[in-house]
Amino acid sequence: MRIRSIIYVACIQAALGISMLQADTLAPGDLTAPFAVQPFVGLGVTGGVTQPFFSDLSALSLPGPGIVDVLGNIQAFDAGGNPISTFQLTGVTVTQGASSLMPPLQAFIVPSPTTYVSTLNPLNQVTLVPSALNLAFTFNSDSSFQYSYTLDVTGIPDGGFLLYDDVEGAKVPEPGAGWLLLPVVLWSMVRLRKRFRLRTGAPPAG
Repeated sequence: MRIRSIIYVACIQAALGISMLQADTLAPGDLTAPFAVQPFVGLGVTGGVTQPFFSDLSALSLPGPGIVDVLGNIQAFDAGGNPISTFQLTGVTVTQGASSLMPPLQAFIVPSPTTYVSTLNPLNQVTLVPSALNLAFTFNSDSSFQYSYTLDVTGIPDGGFLLYDDVEGAKVPEPGAGWLLLPVVLWSMVRLRKRFRLRTGAPPAG
């Protein structure tokens, strides 16, 4: 009985672990049009925090409140314009009206160069490349679809700045892939249970 319980718990933890692992990164499949694209965003840094980036998506026909904001091809420079190779983005604070939230910054994985074109201004387009630092965050907007965000950074002195391409799109609903594996997990549990009975000589259930 104890062995069966251990098997059940291990299988369930495996399914949940797969689901949590998938949530650790974002990819092009996690966002869809319409897109807002701003190339070459430059934000100054003071005290480890950037200037705010302001966004107004109210003119886009977004299908729901979910937004994915991608920070692509991220670079850092000191006050003299010299590149900084060792820096980190450690957090983001999103502000809407009087409310603020801190969604996690996640790696944005592009397996090959991926181009995004602005829905309202097709001249604004950027290409994200796999070799660059690409991050993203998601949140649910209020009905205004207007917000700002600041970034927490380390390794960039006062007067330095971040340079990156900003892409905003509609969040694709989570498919719940971890739970899609539940039939496979249950099938594995049945097989393991049968093997346990054969080895111990336990009579079949029922």
